Amino acid sequence: MARRTELSSVSNAEAATETNLLSRAKAMSEFELALIVVSNTFNQWVTRCGSAAGITGLATLDMLVLHFLCNRRRPMRAADIAFALSIEDVHLVVYSLKKLVRLQLMAREPRGNEMLYLATKSAEATYDRYQAIRRQCLIKSLENLHSQKSDLPALTGMLRLLAGIYEQAARTAATTP
Repeated sequence: MARRTELSSVSNAEAATETNLLSRAKAMSEFELALIVVSNTFNQWVTRCGSAAGITGLATLDMLVLHFLCNRRRPMRAADIAFALSIEDVHLVVYSLKKLVRLQLMAREPRGNEMLYLATKSAEATYDRYQAIRRQCLIKSLENLHSQKSDLPALTGMLRLLAGIYEQAARTAATTP
C-alpha cells in the first residue's frame, strides 16, 4: 500500500510538471508571436520612415546598415557591422553597402587589406531627416511607455538579454543531433 501511494505521488508530481511545461510552452509561443509582430512592424516602420526621409527603394537591412553607420559616425568594416547587427551572413551586409555606395550614401575607404565604410554628407543629411521624422512620429508615442517600471534603457537591456538567450539557444539547436 505504501508503495502504491508513493507511485501515485510520483505520478501526480510528473503530471503537474508536464502541465506546467505545457503552460510555459504555450506562453512562450504567444511571446514569440508577439516578437514576430514587433519584428514585422519594426521593419515596416524603418522602410516607411526612410521613404518619408527621402530614401526610397531600400530594403530594411539597407536602412538598418545606413542607420547604424550614421549613428556610429565612424568608418567600419562590413564584418564589424554584421557582428554588431547580429547578421551571420556578412555578404548580405556587403550587398547592402554596395547599394548604399551606389546611391552615394556610403563611401568606401581602403585601409591596408580591408575596406572601411562610412556615411557620406548626403547620408548624414538623410539621417537627420530620418531622426526628425522619428521624433515626430515615434518618440512621442513611446512616452506612454516611460515610467519607473518600463523605460527605454530597461527595455533595451531586456531585449539584449533576450537576444543573447535566443542566440545561445540557436547555437545549441545547431549542434543538437
